[in-house]
Amino acid sequence: MNRNLLGFTLIELLVVIAIIGVFSSVVLASVQDVRLSAETTANNQIVRQYITALEQVRSQTGSYPAPQPPPLGAGVAPIYVCLADFADDSCGTENDNSEYPLMINQLSETYPSLPTHKSVEMFTLGGWLTWEGPVYACSEYGASGNTCSAYIIIWTHRGENQTCLGTDPYWSFRGVSWCRHRSQ
Repeated sequence: MNRNLLGFTLIELLVVIAIIGVFSSVVLASVQDVRLSAETTANNQIVRQYITALEQVRSQTGSYPAPQPPPLGAGVAPIYVCLADFADDSCGTENDNSEYPLMINQLSETYPSLPTHKSVEMFTLGGWLTWEGPVYACSEYGASGNTCSAYIIIWTHRGENQTCLGTDPYWSFRGVSWCRHRSQ
């Protein structure tokens, strides 16, 4: 009995479906990597704009913004404040990351619309924390405590080992890269 069957066998159909599945998973992984890279580049560009604004404030006033009185005692961590204007006056879920209106006003004169980057959920020792943008701290106060001669900016990227303004992150943990910039 000689039968001419038109169509595919079940095995041929399953092989084609498997090949399509492998190709689509490779393409989707590549798209996710490109998306992550674009977000990292955009966040770094935002921090560059803040650095430029801070340098312009320093050239106009002779000092970087000094948002808080200097911490007392050796080894005391600097106090970080938000580097953007947020609707709820906070750039994170922790109360200590609040805005400093005078600094926001100084930076707004240089950049009328201060940018922010997407929020990143991070693991901290106390639980989960979300930052909506970079934070700033004066790292060297003048003798009077009202001037700042050096600063630190910290920001984050989704994904470990992302590039931070041309350097590796100073810390990567649980899917988040922590970046730090110190003024010269």
